[in-house]
Amino acid sequence: MDTFDFARRAEILGIGRWGNRLAGKLCESQELGAVLVDVVAGERSSAFAHKAKELAELCRRSGGGRVIAARHILAETVDNVANQVHSGKKSDLLRNGHS
Repeated sequence: MDTFDFARRAEILGIGRWGNRLAGKLCESQELGAVLVDVVAGERSSAFAHKAKELAELCRRSGGGRVIAARHILAETVDNVANQVHSGKKSDLLRNGHS
């Protein structure tokens, strides 16, 4: 992931725009300025803000990014240990720090 990925996600989610699509890795003031004005004060600015608030509420209800990530990591760990136990790979468990 990089800043281009995050910019594209903002567009897909309807919460912003890619500020340097034409300039690529560089930043061109006229391009960025026009995009910034559009997002902050343009006709779609209230729609961007509304959608961002909706997404923030959804994340808050889900426990936030840290909680969601921890749930996924825990689920993967539990599944991995369960698979090793069921496959009889006790040595793998001990080698990976599990008892």
